[in-house]
Amino acid sequence: FLEQQMRAAAADGPTWSVEVFWGGIPRTVARAAHDLRAPLIVMGLGRHRPVDRLLGGETSLRTIRHADCPVLAVSAEFDALPRIVVAGTDFSDASAHALRTALPLLAPNATVHLVHAWQPSARFDLIGTPYDERYRHELPGRIVRFTNSLDLPTGVTLRTHVLEGRPAERVLALAEEEGAEMIVVGRHGRGVLERLLVGSVATRVLRGSTRSVLVVPEPAPAARLQLSARHGATTTVIAREEWASFLEQFTRRFAGRIVALDVNDPSRGLRAQERGSMLFGAAFEPRENRLEIILGEPNGRRRHLTRVIPDPSDISALLTSTGVEEGIHVLHGTGETLLTVLPITNHSKS
Repeated sequence: FLEQQMRAAAADGPTWSVEVFWGGIPRTVARAAHDLRAPLIVMGLGRHRPVDRLLGGETSLRTIRHADCPVLAVSAEFDALPRIVVAGTDFSDASAHALRTALPLLAPNATVHLVHAWQPSARFDLIGTPYDERYRHELPGRIVRFTNSLDLPTGVTLRTHVLEGRPAERVLALAEEEGAEMIVVGRHGRGVLERLLVGSVATRVLRGSTRSVLVVPEPAPAARLQLSARHGATTTVIAREEWASFLEQFTRRFAGRIVALDVNDPSRGLRAQERGSMLFGAAFEPRENRLEIILGEPNGRRRHLTRVIPDPSDISALLTSTGVEEGIHVLHGTGETLLTVLPITNHSKS
């Protein structure tokens, strides 16, 4: 039946392979994409019934929760490479990665409308300067730095829009105004709550759009290491007999520092991030072949998360371009865990 459907839909197209899997659609599709190293999952956008929007039951949305690759939810009108695209940005690496991911999908001479939407807060910093005033002053420079980092191909036109208001609403409104054929949003912040909700902006855009939507997750730890390598960062594999002593030294050096913990474990359907916690310690137990990472509250008063990694197969040290140690990369089964020590800021010092 599937082969008949494909021949009817793409008679003159490429040869498609067909596999039938048994299981829940979101997890099964996400796991198959991971095992096949697929760069993209393509699904229908759905009918957007009110009950679907209320309960979050759309298949594409649930698939995004488990996928570690981009998901393109296509509308019925998606019959050619998009020429007009709206991409949301918050100037983060995740939004830059989302736009770079979308570039191969664009038609030649496409126009990308890059929109940054923010909400004034009427707050003041410690010396009495309004946050909104300072933010407006910094925006032009941030936009220039962000757009310069994109490396857009020749022929693609980029137009920037800075708007005040809720990001999802502004992105949807601009897509309607410009007649966009695709909306691009990044998904970042993969704590337990964020993973369940997919992220407020991505969720609202996906549920509110009648146009095709490309949702791009933050790069998996391995992909992030490749991106860091472009800026001179390196990794050093630690010999197995040195794992325990290496982690002991790492703990002595960085205990009390604020860290980010990224986990990508398809075998358990887990893709999560813990950011802003304090490192209490990391240790390897040779007898049980188990690695533990213990995190706590930023104020250091109590522990709140222990990440247990059974049967790790590889541990590497992360080094900056200047050779300074900044984290640990662990391979385990089909998954990986990345622990990164965040830079010390004036805020964290206080």
